[in-house]
Amino acid sequence: MIHELDYITYIMGFPKELKGYYNRLSNLEIDSEDIAVYIAKYEHSLVELHLDYFGRYPRRQVEIITNDNIIIGDIINQNIKFLKDNKTIEFQEETNDKYILEMRTFLKMYEQKIVNTNSILEANEVLTLAQSIEKEE
Repeated sequence: MIHELDYITYIMGFPKELKGYYNRLSNLEIDSEDIAVYIAKYEHSLVELHLDYFGRYPRRQVEIITNDNIIIGDIINQNIKFLKDNKTIEFQEETNDKYILEMRTFLKMYEQKIVNTNSILEANEVLTLAQSIEKEE
């Protein structure tokens, strides 16, 4: 779940409050919860994060609802859709290309002493946020 919390905090900042509902509901042979729903409360909005291991179709999407549009970022299908405008931006990239770019960026930061935009302090804050989620009954 840490990647999704990274996305949320990158887009929205850190929430004022975060609640979680999670359980093990399937017969999957895993040692962790297989479904989780989190609600992040911000001053003027709510963010709902839904994760499960047993959905019939793989889905990794970010949906942003604004006053004027609904924007859907689809990580699996590599696109961003603007529903009101009927506009789609495609990102076609091979999986290995992403990892190669990540390694090149890391080496460039190391060699040129470039500051990482995701600092160790921020990463620790996101990890602390994830660990602080209390299970709601």
